[in-house]
Amino acid sequence: MTDRDERFIIIVRNCSGFKFTLMIFQSRSLVTCCLAISLMCALSSVAEGAKIGKDSGNTEAFSDLLARNSTNGDHFNQLERNAIDEINQVRTNPAGYADFLESIRPYYEGNLLKLPGEEPIVTREGVTVLDEVIQELKSMQSLPPLRYSAGISKGLQGLLAVVGQWGLAGTIDPDGNDSRAYIRQYGEMEGGGIEQIPVYGKKTALGVILPILLSDGYLDRQPRRELLDPNYRAAGVACRPHSDKESICSIVTTKEFKYLSDLEQKIIEETNKLRSNPAAYAEQLVALKAYYDGNKIQLPGWVNPLMVEEGKSALEEAIADLQTARPVPILTPVEGLAIGARDHAIDLGSNGLVGHIGTDGSQPIDRMNRYGTCTGVCGENISFSDNTLSEARWHVMQLIIDDGVPNRGHRKALLNPEYQMTGVACTTHTAYGETCVMTYAAEYEE
Repeated sequence: MTDRDERFIIIVRNCSGFKFTLMIFQSRSLVTCCLAISLMCALSSVAEGAKIGKDSGNTEAFSDLLARNSTNGDHFNQLERNAIDEINQVRTNPAGYADFLESIRPYYEGNLLKLPGEEPIVTREGVTVLDEVIQELKSMQSLPPLRYSAGISKGLQGLLAVVGQWGLAGTIDPDGNDSRAYIRQYGEMEGGGIEQIPVYGKKTALGVILPILLSDGYLDRQPRRELLDPNYRAAGVACRPHSDKESICSIVTTKEFKYLSDLEQKIIEETNKLRSNPAAYAEQLVALKAYYDGNKIQLPGWVNPLMVEEGKSALEEAIADLQTARPVPILTPVEGLAIGARDHAIDLGSNGLVGHIGTDGSQPIDRMNRYGTCTGVCGENISFSDNTLSEARWHVMQLIIDDGVPNRGHRKALLNPEYQMTGVACTTHTAYGETCVMTYAAEYEE
């Protein structure tokens, strides 16, 4: 951490059957956590918030990472991003790329293609297919670039990690699951998705893309046609170590990738209602007063009453704050922030945990930066609830009321005028039913 870094995490909420009060005190080098548990009778919800300042770190060169011969998939991220850039050079400037391909001709020796920095490629058609691609690109109109999809890439990375560990050929895992099964946990490919031929042992973006572009040996040139399909607007790329062939890379293209569920989309919409008109949103909170009975809230349709610590006082304070709060910019959803949030939601949900630290030791900023770069102020809120409370409005309201949190950190995050972007991920939680992770950023570049 630097002197400018700041992390405030104070969680005081009611959980199913227990009351948890988690207090985290941050120093430069030490985080001390105290957990107090006392029995309660009612099913309730948990919410927590974090604010994190700017963080930084050095990025190791890809060549150095290869030399380390590690099985850590993060080492291949730069190659994956470079591969997307390479595809988009072909799509957005086909004539210019055709000129570049002219310079590759000298690297052919009969049916052997010897690209700099790559192992020789044995082709079937030799330089003939290169000339065919050059002529096709020269006659093409510019195509829209493919948007890098963090969700598609994350799913592919999971699949290739398994395939590579087993040393398998192709992109089907030992249980018969293909890329769609892995990608589905991060979103939905609209209009289906096309997976390109896997490429092995490549160290450069050109080495990954050129075999697909050439489609050497494919009479219908299907891989090339799919790579240059004007209807496709999103793509994911994954490269991972392979126990038999050094590495494996794969690409999936699709018309679009829906990375937010209906609940997640509604949480963003609900948050933006709050931010765009806090005073109007206060009126929704006023309606909750009638359902308070001391430290219990019993709304129509709820199976169990919700136990709170402060009673109406936290609600009334939230109403007063919203009535005088100024509107702040609405938040734009960003896929990288959502996939970073999903990593943590899956981690918490599958392990029955709470908190902002992942089981891999990751902080919120680490997860955001897996799929882009967060600069300036970034933050994270987390809510937990019984499945009977699975409503976007409740996930936002419990954070804005912020009962039991002395510094009202969740409320402050929801109304922070610096935040411009957001990501949301919700999943089942083995202990509490459901968890939603919400990430925020002032600036974020995927």
